[in-house]
Amino acid sequence: MHDQPGYKQAVAAIEAQRWPEAIDLLKKHVWRYDRDADGHNWLGFAYRKTGRLDDAFKHYKRALTIDPSHLGAHEYIGEAYLLAGKMPEAEQHLKRLAALCQGRCGQYRDLEQAIALRRTSASK
Repeated sequence: MHDQPGYKQAVAAIEAQRWPEAIDLLKKHVWRYDRDADGHNWLGFAYRKTGRLDDAFKHYKRALTIDPSHLGAHEYIGEAYLLAGKMPEAEQHLKRLAALCQGRCGQYRDLEQAIALRRTSASK
């Protein structure tokens, strides 16, 4: 399913920060491949980048329902929780990443850094 042209175009659109294009392509992809955790994760990412947090949460949660160990979905939903001002929820996903990769994966480090930055900016 990831070798489909629409999926590849969507990933290219994400890399180029063309969020509306990525959303359109990924909506079609997840309609066709509803059990694709990566597709839902990327769709959540694109929605988050456009500020549509409710839609982002919906697709991150779907990705985690399909694959509870999806490292990217844990990182990105944690970052979305930070944007929503929900530090405890973000920290829960950091803990889950710690359990999944013992703090050695990039997703853990990225979310850890995002949480630290949010704490620093909140304390100023």
